[in-house]
Amino acid sequence: MVEGPLFTRKQLGIRLRELRHASGKTVEDIEVADIMGKSKLYYIEAGRQPKPSWPEIKELAELLGADTALRNELVRMAKDCLRSGWYVPFDVPQQFQPYLDLEGAATKLSFFEVEYVNGLFQTDAYTRAIQVGWGLKGAELDHTQTFRAQRKKRFWQRDPAPEVVLVMSEAAVRRQVGGPEVMAEQMVHLRKLAEKPNVAIRVVPYSAGSYPSMGGNYTLLEFKSGAYPEVAYVESRAECQYHERAAVVALYKRILQETLDIAVLMEEMQL
Repeated sequence: MVEGPLFTRKQLGIRLRELRHASGKTVEDIEVADIMGKSKLYYIEAGRQPKPSWPEIKELAELLGADTALRNELVRMAKDCLRSGWYVPFDVPQQFQPYLDLEGAATKLSFFEVEYVNGLFQTDAYTRAIQVGWGLKGAELDHTQTFRAQRKKRFWQRDPAPEVVLVMSEAAVRRQVGGPEVMAEQMVHLRKLAEKPNVAIRVVPYSAGSYPSMGGNYTLLEFKSGAYPEVAYVESRAECQYHERAAVVALYKRILQETLDIAVLMEEMQL
């Protein structure tokens, strides 16, 4: 697993905040020591400082009583924050970049989709048909295809592989995106992915009637203990929303579980 710079930045903030609390130091103590101002420290601890200075991080770690191993680890993380994410050459919208880092680091990802197959599970032909439907063409279409293909390749080659759960409405697998041939290839691809030991694909049948997840698509991301808070991610064509508050994440987890309770394994559907 290669962690992206935005994910590392958040981890660095969490580790520093925990270290400061353990040391008993206040933000005022840091400012008095003339290492950095309060506002910068708040930004670093919140994971919002774009390029934290590793010499400052080293000095801060020493003040907070970090041992040599921890100090070196924090400095390494600060340096890693300066790297560019793999997606930068593709001009990915800035608000979507944090998700790509989270996607590459999560140990469990649970997706719910209403209208179409999730992007990580799409064949290239299915993806192209979706993009054409959205009005993309020419060089822009080719550029997007290249980015999406690279994203899928990186995700499915992760080692160790994360646990992956995909839940879709029956509409997502019935809709003839790209026509019968494209959809037939897509269904074969889904069945192949479902054979992976770390992947579960379920479908909410039409016969289930109304169900808790009808409100729209969302993704739940979980991480190894202490590495990062759980995230409920909600995306639309216009914006990306990242929910880390425990109450909101718990709401989405409950909705997902209630949806899973009425969903069936894809191989049990007559598709």
